Amino acid sequence: MCKKSIYLACFVLALGLAAGAANADITSDLVGYYPLNEGAGDTAFDMSGTGHDGTLHNNATWISDGYKGSGINLDGSANSRIELGTWNPAEGTGQLSLAMWIRWAGGGGTYQGLIGKRDTWPDTTMFQFQVRPENGGTFRLETGTNAIVSPNGTLDPLAQIWAHVATTFDGTTARLYLNGQEIMSGGFAFNTAGEGSNMGIGCVTGGGTGYSGSGEVFSGDIDEVRIYNRALSEAEILATMEGEIWPYAFGPDPANGALYSDSWVTLSWSPGETASSHDVYMGDNFADVNDGATETLQGNYTTTYIIAGFPGYPYPEGLVPGTTYYWRIDEVNDADPNSPWRGKVWSFTVPLKIAYNPNPADGAKFIDPDANLSWNAGLGSKSHTVYFGDNFDDISNAAGGPSQTDTTYDPGPLELEKTYYWRVDEFDIFATHKGEVWSFTTAGPGGGIKGDYYKGTDLRNLVLTRMDPQINFSWGSGSPDPLIDVDSFSARWTGEVEAAYTETYTFYTMSDDGVRLWVDGQQLVDDWNDHGPTENRGSIDLVSDNTYSIVMEYFENAGGATAQLRWSSPSTPKALIPQAALSPPVKAASPNPPNGAVDVKHTPVLKWTAGDDAASHQLYFGADQEAVKNADTTSPEYKGSIELGSESYDPGLLEWNTAYYWRVDEVNNLNPDNPWIGSTWSFTTANFLIVDDFEDYDAGENQIWYA
Repeated sequence: MCKKSIYLACFVLALGLAAGAANADITSDLVGYYPLNEGAGDTAFDMSGTGHDGTLHNNATWISDGYKGSGINLDGSANSRIELGTWNPAEGTGQLSLAMWIRWAGGGGTYQGLIGKRDTWPDTTMFQFQVRPENGGTFRLETGTNAIVSPNGTLDPLAQIWAHVATTFDGTTARLYLNGQEIMSGGFAFNTAGEGSNMGIGCVTGGGTGYSGSGEVFSGDIDEVRIYNRALSEAEILATMEGEIWPYAFGPDPANGALYSDSWVTLSWSPGETASSHDVYMGDNFADVNDGATETLQGNYTTTYIIAGFPGYPYPEGLVPGTTYYWRIDEVNDADPNSPWRGKVWSFTVPLKIAYNPNPADGAKFIDPDANLSWNAGLGSKSHTVYFGDNFDDISNAAGGPSQTDTTYDPGPLELEKTYYWRVDEFDIFATHKGEVWSFTTAGPGGGIKGDYYKGTDLRNLVLTRMDPQINFSWGSGSPDPLIDVDSFSARWTGEVEAAYTETYTFYTMSDDGVRLWVDGQQLVDDWNDHGPTENRGSIDLVSDNTYSIVMEYFENAGGATAQLRWSSPSTPKALIPQAALSPPVKAASPNPPNGAVDVKHTPVLKWTAGDDAASHQLYFGADQEAVKNADTTSPEYKGSIELGSESYDPGLLEWNTAYYWRVDEVNNLNPDNPWIGSTWSFTTANFLIVDDFEDYDAGENQIWYA
């Protein structure tokens, strides 16, 4: 206890010396600031004091209704831009922040520059910050070799509305912000060969005719552009939105959502710039802290920290293991009529005394038979006892095992496709805390996904079919096989993927160039364009132990070539989809209309692709999801057997604005594994008359339902 008191006193002194530091600052290291309030002429004056005035070209025109005062409009026509010159905004620091207000018109050209420093692509492209209309509107920071991309559907809801977009790069990690909130981050690096390239606003280059990308122009309005040669904090990004000081507390420590392994805590934060004191709220109920309940107000402080869980402070008996605590800082300045400034509710969790966060996760599947086990130690634990085996009861009842101090355990080589159980008991000097029994299942033999490789970028001229263990290829300047050229090829991977948990899964494609992805007939990624290595993502709800069709299409035009597929879920760390989770395509796949489609015409013809081993198909159709899901050949939902090669069904005239469900089982009486029960797909008919006389979803024979 004495030693802890000495430590506490020293820590309090250190915090006192640091109080008042790290305010939001939107003026230091500002190397370009363009309020765009001129309203006339061909010069956009740099108000940062560094003299980097810009010149308007072509159809970059002034507007009176900017976000704040005037602004500029670009109509997407080639050579329109504000040319800034060849100065390097990251000189001397290797860091960068870009922030601006945009009112995107929606749609427009495939590539729409916001700020870029580029002469040629990709050789002298230092960076480019741009909008892409595909995938529901995204924006990105990229070079020719890497890209950080916002989630699909980021911008479409904000079309023709003022929105604040920003990006920061600290020399290692780039971050994207939308309206002050971080929405994406990842590793990044400048292309230093582009440090002398021309820079522009509203285009990916400052140069005109003859410069690569001079036609990649923004469609919409731009205002309040800021360029820094350092990485701004989140609070500073928020401050740039208004161009004013940031009055709110920020930078919580412990970080919001953190696990905190101690019985007492020092809460600290960075203050708003106008604060003279701070109202601190803390409790174990979110609603009480959010509402400012009287019992959660711990007092008004002039320091930027408080201590809790220690005698003489809030929670004098100590923080309770297994409890989540919530806290909020309201900034106060009695001389300002706008005071107080209400803060966000942050949280941290004190773990239980038992072991937690097992790796592999509890219930995990497809685990490497050579994997080591690890876990997080329970609060205050000094040693750990591990019990491991293949029988739940044996592990649950085990006692008296040897202890260890490491939080890892090597079970030795394991059998394939077998479930194992393990338990970790924690000892904290005073008592032993029995752990939960966890389980995982090792990967089985085989697995993988079928890959069809084509000459050309249009998925037409098939030259190679093989089984790939995973989609994990970085061909660079090479090719998948000697039969395939290093440039101008395409591939389609088809198979099935098994879910280990009933959770929402996110699938991530990393590709150079174009990529499309479907899971269970639902399109998750559509980025069918030339680009450098780019990550796209999409999410879908899956059920444990079920398998789902998966199709990934890819093309390589020229330059480097990359194709990778990862997944994650709340219980699955982001990783390449393991070989054991993939299997050949034996079920019906690629439904048309796509799974979940809406506004389908009232006379659709249902189509699908056959499983590899199918000899015929059994089709089920109806308006009751559970009935279709559970139907057999004696059910009214059964519509008959369909020959192999005739993968279509006409249900006739359907009701308006009605959800329909269908299922295709693959049959081959010569295979003991048949029938292969299909997924239950759905679509909803339109509530209006569709007069088109063409197939809504028929986009050409290079699409997946022609495979």
